[in-house]
Amino acid sequence: KMQRDSIFARVADDRIAKVNDFLSQNVLSSGDAQALKDAAASLRTKTGKEKPTVLLINATESGGGVAEMRPDTTALLRDLGFDAHWLVIDGCADFFGVTVHFHEAIQDPNFDVPINSDEIRMHQLGNIWNFEKMEEAIKKCDMLWVDDPQPIAMIPLIRAIYPDKIVVSRIHVQVNPIPSLKSYLRAIIQGELTEGRDSVLLNYIRGRLGVKKAMQMMENSYAAHAAVFHIQPFADALALDKVPVKILGPSINPLSCKNRPLPSGFVVETLKKYSILPADFDGSKPLPPIVTEISRFDPCKGPLEVIAAFIIAVSEHKDPSFRRTARLVYAGNIPTDNPSGISIFGIATRFLRNLPSSITSIEGMEDIRDRVFLLNLEDNIVDGKVVRDMIIKPTDNPFSNLTGGYLTPSQAKALEEGQPDALFSFAKADGGRVQNLSGRDINHLEVNALQTAAMVRAQFSIKEGFGLVVSEAMVKVAPPGHAHGVMVATDVGGIHSQVVQGCGFLTDFSNEEVDQSLEVYRNLKGWHEVEPARRLERESSQTVLQPLFDRFSNEACVKAFAANILTVFEMDEKKRAEMGEAGRNHIMKNFSTTGNVKNILDVFNDVIA
Repeated sequence: KMQRDSIFARVADDRIAKVNDFLSQNVLSSGDAQALKDAAASLRTKTGKEKPTVLLINATESGGGVAEMRPDTTALLRDLGFDAHWLVIDGCADFFGVTVHFHEAIQDPNFDVPINSDEIRMHQLGNIWNFEKMEEAIKKCDMLWVDDPQPIAMIPLIRAIYPDKIVVSRIHVQVNPIPSLKSYLRAIIQGELTEGRDSVLLNYIRGRLGVKKAMQMMENSYAAHAAVFHIQPFADALALDKVPVKILGPSINPLSCKNRPLPSGFVVETLKKYSILPADFDGSKPLPPIVTEISRFDPCKGPLEVIAAFIIAVSEHKDPSFRRTARLVYAGNIPTDNPSGISIFGIATRFLRNLPSSITSIEGMEDIRDRVFLLNLEDNIVDGKVVRDMIIKPTDNPFSNLTGGYLTPSQAKALEEGQPDALFSFAKADGGRVQNLSGRDINHLEVNALQTAAMVRAQFSIKEGFGLVVSEAMVKVAPPGHAHGVMVATDVGGIHSQVVQGCGFLTDFSNEEVDQSLEVYRNLKGWHEVEPARRLERESSQTVLQPLFDRFSNEACVKAFAANILTVFEMDEKKRAEMGEAGRNHIMKNFSTTGNVKNILDVFNDVIA
């Protein structure tokens, strides 16, 4: 059953910065711009086409770093002379249930549920189904970039049935898989299909090509032309020896609604909208100390741990007045390819409600629950417009929904007074000013505001591929008169390449502690269920959730993370500003979206060469 209206994801490239925009905003040097154009010209020459077609295929249009990058990547490729399209796979609940299992098993070698033959069969059937849905587009294209394990079984199908297509596998998640998944993914990428396990794919290929031709094709390999990872250890974990391996970081668009500087008034009004600040807060005064993490509701993002670390840090601050004002914002979403996030959201809310009295009895901590905001972002709203006569009513419930789709009148006014033409160059084409923003634009602006307002920009990842949200957090510019933000993160995956010395604080996370943290979530029965209602009732009791706070309070990583938060709280503003600016400069230099597109072009150029 189709869950999506179309295989094509929406790319409003009229709203996305082009090469000349990056040049004019001094985000891209003239030398780098020329190198980007030269790489594009070289690839067009090698394909022998004036406008080659590139398809970018992934599993979700919303949620996660890949979905963040793809609109910018697609639009820039078009600007460079390619017919680029972003395609998103579809599937039934059983298919995505299997890919959720893959998502856990590829990141944790101690995950104790092996991949079974029924799951592989479902994965291959789902990929065949999507291949047929996308076949007309595949038939017409020249190159394909396939993201992550969900659509990865389409690679041998494309290579067998359309051998003239260039196909690259790109893995974004952390790669440290259980043996059963390692052998499967390795074989798929390298085109080493075997009878039995891969019979679904092999029988389909034989049905399409005939047995004799299928056998001949296998001799030429069904392998991807290249495999791309964030860091070398991820590539090493799959032990690929027949496919060229490339190491590339991802990127952010510093000119997007999510990352460009915002007017101070809009930041304040966004915090008011979600009751993080009171409605009568004086925007000319400094913001209270805020810790913000933007993450999926996923065990690998440690939502319970970051709540615990925040509360420990605040409780250890010496000033009761500081303890009375500090806030935590954990804003995430429920990605379409992982509906179990609903359960994690519910577990986090109940964990917060069941804090022990030993915490809430500390002076200044009596109302700490009311100063932790768990926001469910929905960043897949694309058609909303600014509605000036709609005002969200402040709520007493801290478990709010951040759904985008409209701005309050005060937010719209703050944007207009903040010179929106300079902020939103794409809106000038039709004279739309802020009224030309889509619901997704608005959602991204509000995420931007939440990160911009934070004194501590947190990322407590247990498992991580690269952690693109870290770059997004570090690139934010503090509004005049407000505290600068500093990054505090766990040292997992590719985060260490973003939070380098002098740009923030990293917390060591041993393999033993990683296993212990993931075990906590596994022991919460049914956290991965799509329909969580009855399980949430079972897990809401104090006997289950309250002891978890004491457990986290004694974990070395959580305590160290809390200590780093406290260090940022107690830093003088000059030191915070210096560290924040160093972090921003590092991200702008190394992880801008133009560099990512250059890397993609280089991979295709190398493959064809």
